[in-house]
Amino acid sequence: MEGFGVALPGQTIPIAAGLYARTGQLNLVAVLALGILATERFFARRGAIFVAGARFIDGLRQDDGIVAGVAHMRWCLPLNRA
Repeated sequence: MEGFGVALPGQTIPIAAGLYARTGQLNLVAVLALGILATERFFARRGAIFVAGARFIDGLRQDDGIVAGVAHMRWCLPLNRA
C-alpha cells in the first residue's frame, strides 16, 4: 500500500518527526541522522528477510536492489536470484 501513496504506520513516525523539526521542536539534522542509523540497523538485522520478501511485493521488487546497494549487502544477488 505504501507504493500507492497511502500513508501507513511505516510513514507516520517520519512524517511526525519532520513536522516537529519544521516547527523547531526537533533538530532536522538529528532527525535525519537517527533515521539513517535506524534504517542501517534494520537492514543489518533483517536485510535478508527484506530482500527475499521484496521479490513478491510489487513496488518493493524494484527498490530492493537499490536498498541492498546502499546498505552494502554483498549477499543480495545470490539471495535475490534464489
